Amino acid sequence: MNILITAGGTTEKIDSVRGITNYSTGRLAAKCADVLWEHRIFYVCSANAARPESTPREIRQVTSVTDLRNAVRDICRFNKIDAIIHAMAVSDYYVEGVYAEGHTKRAPKIPSGLSGLTIELKPTIKVISTLRHHAPDAVIVGFKLMDDVSHEELIAAGKNILAVNDCDYVLANDLADIKGENHVGHLINKDGEYVTCRTKYSIAARIAQGIKGGRL
Repeated sequence: MNILITAGGTTEKIDSVRGITNYSTGRLAAKCADVLWEHRIFYVCSANAARPESTPREIRQVTSVTDLRNAVRDICRFNKIDAIIHAMAVSDYYVEGVYAEGHTKRAPKIPSGLSGLTIELKPTIKVISTLRHHAPDAVIVGFKLMDDVSHEELIAAGKNILAVNDCDYVLANDLADIKGENHVGHLINKDGEYVTCRTKYSIAARIAQGIKGGRL
């Protein structure tokens, strides 16, 4: 099988030396690649994302949401992708403008010592919403991360991501339940059924099982 895995987090530029990013490590995505080592892996990741211990067919490093969109599009265009594990934490917003008091011209690097700075953000396009178009026959695994919510709210949000984006599975997880390799996640299928895993390895193994056609 040809499997596309996205890992880490994107960064949107503020200026030539600053950016808005997130804390995603890519460790779960790397674990998925290791569990599926016998298959042909296309690993799309940020610069600081964890790398698999196994050797992927191709590693494509990206920075911004636009970079990610282009990489996914190109890989799917030139390869028949059988499964996509979209574990990357993708920026919800990009920087439309930066405005500083007393400065009317945007400099490549924002000077220090300003008394005020306004950053205008606009929503990015949801990459997960494009995956079915790029790989219509692939098994698609999406991810939903929330922070300190009820179990019911987390599962409902995961089911919504699954339905809206035509995924086959969604892993719903809460930041409060992630501590190193201890990682509680609920893998939801199209029927609304789900299994609960408690480590990164068990999550990766369950995802691999689902991709290969096994029951959760």
